[in-house]
Amino acid sequence: MHALKIAVRTLCVIPFVTGVIDMVDGVGLLIFAGAHLGSVACDPVLNSQIGFWGAIWFGFGVVLWRASSHLRNEAVLFRLLCGTIALSGLARLGSALAYGLPGPVLTVAMSVELVAGTGFLLWHASASRHPDPTAAAQPSLA
Repeated sequence: MHALKIAVRTLCVIPFVTGVIDMVDGVGLLIFAGAHLGSVACDPVLNSQIGFWGAIWFGFGVVLWRASSHLRNEAVLFRLLCGTIALSGLARLGSALAYGLPGPVLTVAMSVELVAGTGFLLWHASASRHPDPTAAAQPSLA
């Protein structure tokens, strides 16, 4: 499970960095990703919402980081978070099918969400079927 923990924590950099950028710069990251917002880029409601969702996204990363510290004890939470990542990738895929690909940055984001979300779920399920090697070293209370 240690390799899974390292992989998850490596990808946690994404919500940490992009969440902070969204909180500080509003729609700036969307424009960088290729959105053509024109005068809408200065809309206070849109920028407020992007900042809000940036904070939520940053917090998601913090909770995922925490859950990765205790992959066996926090299995339900970890799987819920990974399922949410996979679901977000499916939402992006649905949008791409309906409206077209959003450009290279968000197409990569969609791919990472689909592959990492699903991959982490499968990896965790597989690793959970094997006994914890540290459990044998713990004294039994029985």
